[in-house]
Amino acid sequence: MKDSKLIQKIHGGNKEAVGIVVERYYEDIYRFCLYMVQIEDDAYDIAKEIYVKMDFE
Repeated sequence: MKDSKLIQKIHGGNKEAVGIVVERYYEDIYRFCLYMVQIEDDAYDIAKEIYVKMDFE
């Protein structure tokens, strides 16, 4: 499913679409965070915080 369709579903309240986005992009976001901070635990925390702060509703 395309990202644009997932975003539409998320805005419609579809929690399954949120899970798909998290699964699809978490590793990339984590790797970028790790690249930036160079500390695995911090990168993990930052990646989690990104998803917490995203406004899916």
